[in-house]
Amino acid sequence: MIAFLEIIYFIFFSISVISFLIYIYKSLRKQSDFKYFLITLLFFVINIFIDNELSNLVINEIKTEINNSNKIIFINDNKNQIEINKNSPELKINTSSRKHSEKKIENYLLMSPKNIRIILKEDSKSKGKFWIKYPKYYFSNIKAIGYLEVNSR
Repeated sequence: MIAFLEIIYFIFFSISVISFLIYIYKSLRKQSDFKYFLITLLFFVINIFIDNELSNLVINEIKTEINNSNKIIFINDNKNQIEINKNSPELKINTSSRKHSEKKIENYLLMSPKNIRIILKEDSKSKGKFWIKYPKYYFSNIKAIGYLEVNSR
């Protein structure tokens, strides 16, 4: 389902970019055709909803993996490993659509027995807040889908 939505997302994004370019071209040639602008707007709005649904689906998959894992290890940028209980309040994933900035340094959350790795990038302004990137899917690898607040002790 997630892979299908990723494909739809990128197709709709491509259509909206192309229709916007056509609209600009026609506007410059004094043949203003407002339908291309409406197409751009429509596909852009649809992409916002697809983006939210993709984030929710990936977060639900991560929560399922956390619940099914035996051991969860937080690995920080110094390669220190901290074991986290899967019922810990630190593993509450929060969604956020606000703009954020993240450091380039990657931390990881490693879940066994499947050896699932989640990339955590610390917020540049809030210590202990980590933005989640899930490398299993292209969408969640390039875009933070939510955040964790981890006390790295």
